[in-house]
Amino acid sequence: MDEASRGLLRAVGAGEGDAYWFLGTLITIKATGEDTGGAFSLLEQLAPPGFGPPLHVHHREDEPFLVLEGRVRFRCGDQEFLVEGGGYVFLPKGIPHTFRIEGSTSARLMQMTLPPGFERVVQEIACSGSKTSAARRNNARPHRAARFPWAEIRLFRGRATSPFTWLGIRRRTPKHGNEFTF
Repeated sequence: MDEASRGLLRAVGAGEGDAYWFLGTLITIKATGEDTGGAFSLLEQLAPPGFGPPLHVHHREDEPFLVLEGRVRFRCGDQEFLVEGGGYVFLPKGIPHTFRIEGSTSARLMQMTLPPGFERVVQEIACSGSKTSAARRNNARPHRAARFPWAEIRLFRGRATSPFTWLGIRRRTPKHGNEFTF
């Protein structure tokens, strides 16, 4: 093993990592782009029943998901997949996609982002979270400040040096209500 690879060697245990409340879910960052030499980022997500982001497109990131617990319905283009604990789905860049937590229990997902960068968005706009027993219950709910009822989020095309060149936050207007627009 060369010296560069040795510097990237890393292990993160269960319950470890920086946790953030982000758009109604608890996200724990397991690996950043810096941790992986720019290869990917790895996020663990705890999402409550019924949660789902709006239909959106990533123009630069592919997103593989491993469902650790729960049932999640993924939609990518015109295809739908119901994925249960232990199952996997790959959402390629350039295709509109979304997902929704099915049933009455929370779901736990491992999300990889290739190339990395999404973890910086989480770090910059989310509220710090902690993995309390309340957050791990089946009805995991974020602190109300983490729900972002005041924001509209819009993804922008193009290469980005900062997450905010492709993720902008604007104040809500009556026309947009409480929806997040990607």
